[in-house]
Amino acid sequence: MNKFTKFLTAKFPSFGGVRGGLLAGLFILCLLPFAANAQVTTIDSGTCGTSLTWKLTSDSTLTISGSGDMDDYVYIPSTSTSAPWRFYRNYINAVIIDSGVTTIGDMAFGLCENLTSVIIGNSVISIGVSAFGACYRLTSVIIPNSVLVIKDDAFYNCESLTSITIPNSVIYMGYTVFTCFGGMPRNYYTNLKTIICEATIPPIIFQGTFYAVPDTIPIYVPCNSLNAYQTANHWSRFTNFIGRVFDTTFIFDTVCKNERYYNGNGFTVSNGAGVYHRTEATTTNCGDSLICLILSEYDTIPITNYSAYFCYGKTYSDSNFTNLKQDGLYYKTLQNSNGCDSIICLKLGYYTSTPATYYSDTICQGEYYTDDNFTNLTKAGFHYNYLKNRFGCDSTIILELIVLSVPITQLFDSIRQGDTCNFNGELLTLDGIYYDTLQTIHGCDSIIRLTLKITNLGTTNYELRNTNYVIYPNPTTGQLRITNYELRENTVIEIFDIYGKKHPSPFTFRYPHIEIDISHLASGIYFFKINNKIIKIMKY
Repeated sequence: MNKFTKFLTAKFPSFGGVRGGLLAGLFILCLLPFAANAQVTTIDSGTCGTSLTWKLTSDSTLTISGSGDMDDYVYIPSTSTSAPWRFYRNYINAVIIDSGVTTIGDMAFGLCENLTSVIIGNSVISIGVSAFGACYRLTSVIIPNSVLVIKDDAFYNCESLTSITIPNSVIYMGYTVFTCFGGMPRNYYTNLKTIICEATIPPIIFQGTFYAVPDTIPIYVPCNSLNAYQTANHWSRFTNFIGRVFDTTFIFDTVCKNERYYNGNGFTVSNGAGVYHRTEATTTNCGDSLICLILSEYDTIPITNYSAYFCYGKTYSDSNFTNLKQDGLYYKTLQNSNGCDSIICLKLGYYTSTPATYYSDTICQGEYYTDDNFTNLTKAGFHYNYLKNRFGCDSTIILELIVLSVPITQLFDSIRQGDTCNFNGELLTLDGIYYDTLQTIHGCDSIIRLTLKITNLGTTNYELRNTNYVIYPNPTTGQLRITNYELRENTVIEIFDIYGKKHPSPFTFRYPHIEIDISHLASGIYFFKINNKIIKIMKY
């Protein structure tokens, strides 16, 4: 061992024989003389739980941060089972346990001989075995009103503690929590002068919880719990219980913006928001209780904005406004649930008028027309229906209904006696009037009326005479011959259907005949225009 190591070991006995701590000790020794005049820096850090970290700074403060439980430790400085700040125990003066930490581990800060103050966050529920054991110089510790359990020896040998406050949350304390051992001759003792226990229900303790604490020590307890402590197991040995009022009753209330007057909860206020106090005698006459009113005001007058629309030409009404006819901004002042003024602001717009929807359709004469908007229409013309659009406004549906009449085609033909006339597959031999029904391109019925005469004169079978033209066969299924001695190669022939639509059809000229193929045309009635003469043709 070199001279410097001997000096360090003699100066700081806790480092004796612990070579793993030499570098850390040297770093602390070099840094601490300048800490008072230098910016606070981090000396060392690490983890002390699944989600907890520790940090030692140059001002000798150890801070525990994060969330969850702290690990439990034992005091064997040369092993990893001891607290990770074990090499710095003699240099820690203050411990801060941040909110979020839920337990303080066993032997976490034991033997931190220079520790003087501890601040514990209000999330801690358990203080472990010997958590602050042998912290000889610890004079101040505030146990938050979240701790439920204080385990054995939690503050064992904390001989500088002269007063301790046990919060209302504590329900259990283990053995020799505040007991000291030492002196000459060595013996158990305590330096506690007063105990303040704010728990309204006496916590569970054991015969040795306050071992060596005198029976006559003043113990301050809630006024209404005096009898409970005097009769509770292991508390009953104490003879100097003093009733006190610990709790301050806080009342939080709010006034409307700019309101000065308040009357409630036993307070009469004329100065608006602020903090006000009053005392109230307890039923046990062991002291007055303090009532604190914290009166605030709402920051602003609440404004509720909303928008709505109505149909053009109508009026708008809701729970706040009635019979509005124009778009724009409308305001109304109401009382909200707090009894303060609140402003309702409506931004009102309107839907422009919906243009009429127009469409047309066609039926055959004698049929009924029905769709999503109309039912069983039979008459041609304009029909109207009024519906609601997606905004709830009226929309107009206009239907123009076209009723197609049943076309009747008059045909005249003659045959020689003994011949036959093929009328749509039926061979006729007698004169008379014959009818056949076809369908037009619109699916409507078309009636063919044939007047047939029997004669010994005229053309051959199936010829139809119309002015000076001979058309054969008529009706036809496709091929058609027109005979006239005035026909020429440049004769213009135009074909129209019953709707006036023109249908081009090539023809072959062989004087005095023109042969035309209309097999590509749909069945129906057609009109041939030849040299300004109109000839009606039936196509099957």
